[in-house]
Amino acid sequence: MAGKSRGEKIAVEKITDYVDRVIPNYTNVIFKEHFRLYPATFEMVLSLIGPALNATGTTIGRKPISAEKQLYIALWFMATPDSYSTECHIAFN
Repeated sequence: MAGKSRGEKIAVEKITDYVDRVIPNYTNVIFKEHFRLYPATFEMVLSLIGPALNATGTTIGRKPISAEKQLYIALWFMATPDSYSTECHIAFN
C-alpha cells in the first residue's frame, strides 16, 4: 500500500458469468472441495429450499439473485470460514 494515494481505486478483474461458465465444468471432487458437498446433494438441497430463496413481489431495486446463486454463495461462505480473515491478514502485512 506504500506509494498509493488515499482514494485511488485499484481495478480488480472480475470473472463474468462464473456460475454459468465455470462451476458446471467442475468435477465432483472439485465441486466438493469448494462447496463441501456433491453436485447431486446441492441439487437436492436447492429443490428443498429454492422456493423459499426466490424473491416474490419485488418490483423495485436491484434484480434479485437466483436461488441457485444464493445457495452457491452461502455454501462457499460456510465452506471457507477463514477466507476473509486470511485475506485481511495478507492485506495488512
